[in-house]
Amino acid sequence: MAELSRACRVSIHAACAMLTSFGYTPERISGKTRWFDIIAWKQEKILGIVVRTTRSEGINHYPSLVQKLSEIVRRRLFPGEIQVWISQSHEWHRYSVLPGGAISITGRFT
Repeated sequence: MAELSRACRVSIHAACAMLTSFGYTPERISGKTRWFDIIAWKQEKILGIVVRTTRSEGINHYPSLVQKLSEIVRRRLFPGEIQVWISQSHEWHRYSVLPGGAISITGRFT
């Protein structure tokens, strides 16, 4: 993956802090061949999270990312749930990746 912008690095740290506040144990992942920015777990629940920042675009701005992550879900290459978190104008938009695409996560964080 390309070098992360400063805004994205800050967003990854903010996401880790939010995960910690909800009882998860997050670990930031680095390296050029990583699939996720964060791996987090809470008891038996495991999350693989990709973090992106944008000023005005939503999940539709990342079709190749969603396609790649959907393939991981289809092939069952990750033992937990895959999510994309987009920080847009200081607000989080979270999406769960399914075999056919991504769907917005609404409601309380669990």
